[in-house]
Amino acid sequence: MKRVLMSLALVAILATPVLADPGNLEGSYAELIGPPMGYINETQVVELYVYNASTDAEWIANVIFTWPGCVDVLDGWYDYTGPNGGFLMTFEAVESQARFMDGDGGYGEIYGDDSCTFFVEVFLTDVCIPTTQIINYELNGDIWGDPPHDIYGTIEWPVDYAVATDDATWSAVKSMYR
Repeated sequence: MKRVLMSLALVAILATPVLADPGNLEGSYAELIGPPMGYINETQVVELYVYNASTDAEWIANVIFTWPGCVDVLDGWYDYTGPNGGFLMTFEAVESQARFMDGDGGYGEIYGDDSCTFFVEVFLTDVCIPTTQIINYELNGDIWGDPPHDIYGTIEWPVDYAVATDDATWSAVKSMYR
């Protein structure tokens, strides 16, 4: 009997780190897939990847991307092929913000160890400065697992003026007025 109790105590001690793993959204992130550079006075579709690193039942419910004020968010959609058959997020553009929100009001949409690709159509206005712009992101969990329930981060996105192509050179423009 003593051996059985000692064996159970040893199992309990060894299993504690596994059982104590809080899970949560820690380690979850968003990253830029493309394009590698934004161009001022142009509309572009930006592709962003979101990964949920949760090891417990914390699912991502909302994904919010915020660009600098010189960027207008026009539209957004997503491509999801993971295990959540009921995946549904709504999109809302609010000035420089793209909001993908839990569409069914239930649990989150991006399961633990799952991901989704988001597409956001943006227009870079002429007040943008050619430099590295910062896209802030916020990942909100459904608060089912352990804290933290929200993850915040930044994505760097270089911005510059578009380079003239052969069709838009000064010589081509001058030739139209001869």
